[in-house]
Amino acid sequence: MRGKWITGSVMALFVGSAGILYLENRQNNKVTKPLVVMSYASFIASWGPGPELAKRFEAKTGTPVQFVQADDAGILLQRLRLVSADVVLGLDQSVLTGARSEMSWLPHSAKVDFPHDDFFVPIDWAPVGFVYRDGELTPPSSLDDLRHERFKNQIALEDPRTSAPGFQFLSWIARGRTDVELKTWIRQMHPGIQSVSPSWSQAYGLFTRGTAKLVLSYMTSPLYHQLIERDERYRFALFSGGHAVHVEFAGILAKCVSCDQAREFLQFLLLAENQKLIMEKNWMLPVVELPATEDLGPFRKVLEAARYLKPKDMATLEVSTADRERLLKLWSEAAP
Repeated sequence: MRGKWITGSVMALFVGSAGILYLENRQNNKVTKPLVVMSYASFIASWGPGPELAKRFEAKTGTPVQFVQADDAGILLQRLRLVSADVVLGLDQSVLTGARSEMSWLPHSAKVDFPHDDFFVPIDWAPVGFVYRDGELTPPSSLDDLRHERFKNQIALEDPRTSAPGFQFLSWIARGRTDVELKTWIRQMHPGIQSVSPSWSQAYGLFTRGTAKLVLSYMTSPLYHQLIERDERYRFALFSGGHAVHVEFAGILAKCVSCDQAREFLQFLLLAENQKLIMEKNWMLPVVELPATEDLGPFRKVLEAARYLKPKDMATLEVSTADRERLLKLWSEAAP
């Protein structure tokens, strides 16, 4: 979450089988330094893909993986200012420009048929939009629909200043609008906004508890309810004008210690079996083509539905630091 099924704002250290930040794996009298990977809470939680990926990588290479946690993907850069790592996993396209300007990165050698550059490898993606429960309301069919009176006090949003999907929504509604038009649009949506939460998990929690009837989330979100909870009521509202997309990237910090292992890890993440694991545990879509013979269950239909929304290149994805700051300022001035 994209299965960010975790709450709380404490930024804690998360390590694998050891309880210290820098562990030593002694095998055959050889000291193996861990690969230190920073990611957000739900990716490295017990129900996320992180633990199994770490297990597979160590089995494949002999290198243990040690996770460092940031509570939400939206604060990974801030966390990196405080804690060292070899790899950061979960940066999205809205912060890549800032990441390049604030920190130094090593080029990678991973190959993938998906928008990327020399420093950041995509690991998953999903269209962003609104999730609702069948029978509770008539869903919106466009962005402008969100301002309709039938959604009064029904919409749970995430704050774009702290949440990755929240910023994707802000940049989505900003397209083709002047600053004045954007602020007016946000204010016109005020009556429908039930809450603006600092993270995806908090906003989605309000929705699942019934406090809100419509929540900003991902096209893949209903699959969680269908596959895990056996609840078929959850739907994703398809908009006639298309959707924003959220892409998550991994990069290698230039100050890495286990740099060779970091490059290997990025390539490892793109293996079909690991992309399938990320899809099923992180509730996002793969950036590589999975075999047609692979049983993907209902994910296959979502992949087909999302295909036309797949981004074409990095230029259409990234947001400059100046534009990001401008949009966040406009949000602060216009938000409820």
